[in-house]
Amino acid sequence: MTQREGQNASGAESASPSDRPPASLVAARMLAPVTLFAAEKDIISLTAAGADLPSFERIAQQYVWQFCKSVPLLDITQTLRWNVPFVYPDAGTGTLVLLYKLAVIIPLIGAFLDYWRQQTE
Repeated sequence: MTQREGQNASGAESASPSDRPPASLVAARMLAPVTLFAAEKDIISLTAAGADLPSFERIAQQYVWQFCKSVPLLDITQTLRWNVPFVYPDAGTGTLVLLYKLAVIIPLIGAFLDYWRQQTE
């Protein structure tokens, strides 16, 4: 018996690569709740004293904004006149943003280089 195209070994429908969200969005969705939780527990600070915490959506936008800002040569955030969703005042939040960049951008560069090597062989 052969599997139908679009099914995995368990017989469930598998998503095609075009149906999957980009890695930057997946990572932002995973890190935004961690960031919000850390801010609610006063482990990190997302705002100046007395200001309300940013929403989950704004935190996720912050991570996507950071990803877009990291794309060399395209200057996406400037071209789209996309302002930073919020400015964080401490190094703890900056550490989470750096972890996001390392978790998303470095593997993405590796995947691009692998693709490039395959195309040039």
